[in-house]
Amino acid sequence: MLNKLKTMLNKSEHVNPFDWLKQKISNTNQKVVLFGSPGNLGDMLIVASTIQCLEQRGIDFSVGSERYYEANSGNDIYVIMGGGNYIPLYNSVRKMLDHIEKHAPNSEVVVLPSSSYGMEKHLQSLKLKITFFCRELETYKSVSSALSKSQVFLSHDAALYIDLQDRRFRAMRNMRKVLKGRAGDTLHAIREDREKTENFVVEERHNNIDISSLRTNRGSEVLSKHAIDIDSVFEDVNFMLMYLLPFEKIVSDRLHVCIGALLLGKKVDMYDNSYGKLSRVYRNSLKDRFDDLIELHL
Repeated sequence: MLNKLKTMLNKSEHVNPFDWLKQKISNTNQKVVLFGSPGNLGDMLIVASTIQCLEQRGIDFSVGSERYYEANSGNDIYVIMGGGNYIPLYNSVRKMLDHIEKHAPNSEVVVLPSSSYGMEKHLQSLKLKITFFCRELETYKSVSSALSKSQVFLSHDAALYIDLQDRRFRAMRNMRKVLKGRAGDTLHAIREDREKTENFVVEERHNNIDISSLRTNRGSEVLSKHAIDIDSVFEDVNFMLMYLLPFEKIVSDRLHVCIGALLLGKKVDMYDNSYGKLSRVYRNSLKDRFDDLIELHL
């Protein structure tokens, strides 16, 4: 299956979702309404990068409130944060799409780079104009079977567009200066939830800390503004990156713990999660960029 997918697409066809969005609203003068997806500390890396990318391109946005549809100008485009929530295990993105269909039918919706499987029938049922960015080939194939291929794009996980030189990461950079490149020991950060890997047995000697769960679900619902409280988002990402800095190697089945560590130049033992998300993103985005730092365990 993987070989067939590779023949469908090549690396030159990755589309930057933020450049695409900038071009679209430049032509249509649409207003961006941004919805966060509830999640853990690692998901805040996606949110921070998304905010940066919108700001860098001069894309004004408002944060979707509980009664967003009452403020609809008739020219709104609803943008949903990327991630791994549009799968049968979770219901937050499905509920968000259902909510938009109910209160603002036929609206334009953009789903930023995400993983998805098993949601084809739901996508086909929606009376919405959806553009879907996929962060791996398998999701591209799944979503393309439900939507027109002109509405589906292969991209990279949004966290990979982040700029760590942003002034809001000053705390992390200051800690890096204090450490002066000193790093030691290994951090084991294996999940403790239903997505945890089947290929690593956590023992007491590992002192495992699932750091993504240390700060989780600032917004318990997609429509909660706390899911995109900008100051809190950058505070969370600083916390996570500073937590990773003193370690030489990270062992994890958390995609964004791995990505955060790679962005810091750490060695990473990457274990696949329960449904193959990490290995798929690795093949689509991480292999060429970070292959010398990653040891992948399937």
